[in-house]
Amino acid sequence: MTNINSVVIRCGPAGGTLALVLRSTALPEIYVLALLLGVIVATVLLVRRSLSHRTLHWIFIALSAVYLVFLLALGLIHLPLLRAICSENHVIEWTTTVLLLVAGALALTMAVRLGRAGEPSPVAACMAAAFFVASLREIEYGEPFFGGKVWFSRCLTRPKAYFDPDYFQRFAKHMGPHEQILSPYQTHLFFACGLWLLLGALIFYLVRHRKRIAVELRQLHRTAQGRFLLLGALGYGAAQGLGTLTKKLLGAGFLAEAQANCGGLHCIVEESVEMWAAACFLMAGVTFWRHRFRQLPHVPAAKH
Repeated sequence: MTNINSVVIRCGPAGGTLALVLRSTALPEIYVLALLLGVIVATVLLVRRSLSHRTLHWIFIALSAVYLVFLLALGLIHLPLLRAICSENHVIEWTTTVLLLVAGALALTMAVRLGRAGEPSPVAACMAAAFFVASLREIEYGEPFFGGKVWFSRCLTRPKAYFDPDYFQRFAKHMGPHEQILSPYQTHLFFACGLWLLLGALIFYLVRHRKRIAVELRQLHRTAQGRFLLLGALGYGAAQGLGTLTKKLLGAGFLAEAQANCGGLHCIVEESVEMWAAACFLMAGVTFWRHRFRQLPHVPAAKH
């Protein structure tokens, strides 16, 4: 697991130091594991509790409001701390990753169980694949496990990246001084093969159950899970656009002073909105599960 960068925050009239010492300790791993366990428990409770869709909507709206107020208050009280938790490999990004992982696991479980019950769900399969890939993207396609930024794993459509190991020498300056477990070329092949196999399996599944796709899509836009999926997709797209736009604006010459005073603002915008979008995706999985499994009380019993 990638260790989160140390953050030292000076505050108070006496210049007291609040040190969040996160490097070279077990705290990052403890945080991620505790967060993962907490999200799983919350997801199970939401799935099993007898709550109406209206109640789930209000719970999500209340949590969204609390999240927004927290970000605004933290930005007003101590902007450096907000920048820190929204930076790469820090609290907000790891929370987004965990939310996407749990959402993907929930969608995959649903796809498998519905398939075994004779009611295949191409939408659930697509959700699982999309959420897992999005979670990989959040951690730079395996950066915490292979060391360094895996810039080269994005060269999926360039033939030279598969046949010329020297192609990756240009990424050496981004890799950092530490030793790599695998070479850039090997790591690229590892991730590329995994992603292509995932895409192939998904296409095979969709072709096999092509008659179900139109049926599910016609019903999806009228359901709670469809609305959460749309919100999440809009939020995720907006996060990319807003982050890029903010970065370009702050990089402009006439905004040099704002860049100096608000450096990292694009990360705050992008990462915070992505986390909210990931929560939307998780809620889509929860409401989808509740909708489909209420219709199929026999699902837990596998067909033989």
